[in-house]
Amino acid sequence: MTDLTNRPPLITTDELAIDYKDDSLTLLESRAEGVPAEISDDFTYGQWQDLIADINSEAKRLEALRVNVKEPYLRAGSTVDGFFNGLKQRASQASSKVLGPCQAYMRRKADEERRSREEQARKLREEQERREAEQRRAEEQAEKLREKRGPVREAKAQEAESRAALAAREAERLANEASAAEEQARAKSADLGRTRSATGTLGSLKDSWSFEITDIDMVRGAPLWPYITRAVKEQAIRAWLKANAPENLSENEDWQPLKGVRFFRTSKLQVRR
Repeated sequence: MTDLTNRPPLITTDELAIDYKDDSLTLLESRAEGVPAEISDDFTYGQWQDLIADINSEAKRLEALRVNVKEPYLRAGSTVDGFFNGLKQRASQASSKVLGPCQAYMRRKADEERRSREEQARKLREEQERREAEQRRAEEQAEKLREKRGPVREAKAQEAESRAALAAREAERLANEASAAEEQARAKSADLGRTRSATGTLGSLKDSWSFEITDIDMVRGAPLWPYITRAVKEQAIRAWLKANAPENLSENEDWQPLKGVRFFRTSKLQVRR
């Protein structure tokens, strides 16, 4: 592979400054330095308005020159992008061809592991319920034996209470194990299907949510607003302003239709030649 680290730049600022030295702009800048702090009559204003037109014309000429000078570099950039994007597309296609069966296997593996954990949790819950039922029967037996007094019945009642206590402890243990198994069954797919190859590469599934819009008019903006960047908010406000701003408004009339936004009018000089 070619080493490009020491390749010189295609063009530099110094080269551009030499090739496109522009004395006309320097002259316009010098003329602009003489503008007074305040203009008091139309004749004087007209002279400086003409200078604005001259500067605007120069800016348009420079922009056209910039586009012309940059165009071959843009073509070169497009050529480079096209070449390497083609290689990247081939790599992506090769990866997709292998990804399909591998991803299907990992999903099956994760699903099987999840079902296994769910089945383990179900069996533990069943055993817990059996122990709890055993506890209730032993407690009922002890209560009935105590209703009929006598040393033999008292001994049997104590024995039944011991069985009930043992069943209660076992039911509690099973409940804890079942809760842990249920929690494991709710694990992320990455924990259920993680697989390392013989050479050390690690594969896992990454869970994610996606969406499709079924009715855009039903989507409420308020819940989404906190997750929209300020730049996008400003863009939306600007578009709303462009569509809704009144054209005719008296000088003293205020227009503030949106909370949190202050709207105001400005006037900007336009000079045409």
